[in-house]
Amino acid sequence: LFNYLIGKIKEEVGNFKVVSLPCCIHLATSSSFAGVYALRDRIRIHFTLDHELKNPRISKFTKMSKNRYLYSIDIKGKDEIDEELLSWLSLAYNMR
Repeated sequence: LFNYLIGKIKEEVGNFKVVSLPCCIHLATSSSFAGVYALRDRIRIHFTLDHELKNPRISKFTKMSKNRYLYSIDIKGKDEIDEELLSWLSLAYNMR
């Protein structure tokens, strides 16, 4: 699932580095645009945007500052790595 996610982001969004940290895996260009957590039965993706996003797919969000929101989405299957998710990751990628 992780490899599929990475391939789709590279194909649809752009090039980036995969940085392995003790807590998670960061996807980064000049700075991180997403974090991926490998859990037993799913992966969890964190990303930040500069606007509020309301969607039932979002399992958690935190307003970090006036214009910075941290979102969390759990992915259990390849079908959940769709255009909607990739569009959010593209926005996060381009916020650099």
